[in-house]
Amino acid sequence: MKKNNKNYIVLITFLFFTANVFFSCSILGDDIQTLANNSAPAIARTNLPNSLWVNGNITSSSGVDWYSFPVSNGTTYRVWWNDRIQGNGTKTGFIAVGARYSGSSSWLFGGTSSSVSYGWSSAQSFTANRTGTVEIRVIPNNQISSNTGTYGIVFSNSFTRPSVILTNLTINQWTNGTITSSSGEDWYSFPVSNGTTYRVWWNDSNQGNGTKTGFIAVGARYSGSSSWLFGGTNSSVSYGWSSAQSFTANQTGTVEIRVIPYNRSSSYTGTYGIAYGTSNTRPEVNFQNLNINQWTSGNITTAGGEQWFSFTATANPQYIHVIFGSLSDLYIDVYDNSFNQVGSIANLYSSTRSTVRYVTTGQVYHIKVYPYSNSSSGTYQIVFNASSTAPAQ
Repeated sequence: MKKNNKNYIVLITFLFFTANVFFSCSILGDDIQTLANNSAPAIARTNLPNSLWVNGNITSSSGVDWYSFPVSNGTTYRVWWNDRIQGNGTKTGFIAVGARYSGSSSWLFGGTSSSVSYGWSSAQSFTANRTGTVEIRVIPNNQISSNTGTYGIVFSNSFTRPSVILTNLTINQWTNGTITSSSGEDWYSFPVSNGTTYRVWWNDSNQGNGTKTGFIAVGARYSGSSSWLFGGTNSSVSYGWSSAQSFTANQTGTVEIRVIPYNRSSSYTGTYGIAYGTSNTRPEVNFQNLNINQWTSGNITTAGGEQWFSFTATANPQYIHVIFGSLSDLYIDVYDNSFNQVGSIANLYSSTRSTVRYVTTGQVYHIKVYPYSNSSSGTYQIVFNASSTAPAQ
């Protein structure tokens, strides 16, 4: 009877499992105890789209995020992630990642709290030996609270890591950027037409107008391609001011531009500008014009960013005044029209809200505004006049 009862109970357990009823059982001697729980939830898995980054945030040491994507037998898949240890400098978490087939307890890679903790410079890959679904588990590395935070993850069957963010470049207009870590990188894109020649310029501390702090290396490729039109290494193309980097498009589509610190060195991080066009002439750097005694609103939207203004001197000397908004500690740097520095950099904060420059009446001058701290951004107002007293708002 006991043998028959055991077979009967095992059969019931099988029926329960196929009906998606969760249970637990333990064997004590000849007894089998089965506990069915009809309300236990399934683990939520977020579907990963092919080649599109998904952002996540783990807030506790025991936190776990699950993802899934379909696989086909014989196809090789690659998984990348972006965190603070390896990435573009935008994430705060440090994660460990594992992959397994749905329903399997064997890991294709990872599976422990720290065995796989990198996936940026090179992907974690596997070749599917079946058609089905793969699950991805993301946890804080070593499951400690200091490694919680934000991250990004993506999969693809391409050799090339998908671009994290593509900022559209506008033809003949400069776009400013800031790279804050040696592993940081910025990506841009613009449309191209078959047979047209395109030129890319950049402004940095190596070649430029003397206003940028970073030294960058730039590369260009067609979207989805692993072959570079120019650049593509950490240092192969490091100039684009006195002469542009150019290519003639052999297809109609989209070109991606990658910007990294030269040689991936932290000493070369900082600000830069980038532009593209179809003309042989480099576009002029854009400045917002200031009118005497008229307050102008400023807004530095990215940490450690900068903003540029220009004015025509109406008297000597000229005073530059600010009103603080969410940005209350900033630098003012002034240049003449040949980008020679005029006076010393002024730090405006607290009750120090103006600075004076000795200028030539009728000449154009440029003002660079940037936060005292590389981690700061925010709003302010700026004006120039011929008095040490700021004009009324």
